[in-house]
Amino acid sequence: MPDLPKKFITLLKAIDNRDATNMSSSSRILLDEIVNAPSMLQKYILTAGLIGDLSNGHAKEALSLVREKGSRLNDDDYQSVLMRLLVGHIKMQLESKAVKK
Repeated sequence: MPDLPKKFITLLKAIDNRDATNMSSSSRILLDEIVNAPSMLQKYILTAGLIGDLSNGHAKEALSLVREKGSRLNDDDYQSVLMRLLVGHIKMQLESKAVKK
């Protein structure tokens, strides 16, 4: 099996196992390799990475990921309720950490 499908299967297994660490790392690997993939696919992979980061309490990494890779999504995918919810949650976590300091 070619390398890219194996990497996608790794991401799907991480999602199925609710393995946040591997969701995060697998999504980053895939997003680096599939620059010209359809927006819907990139949104799915980006979402998995964001959820992985947030589940591990890594809001800064999630914000960095969405800033770096989110621009690839078309407007409908980037402005979807799911993406707005995730970005809002990232910002809320960062603000919460800033207040605690």
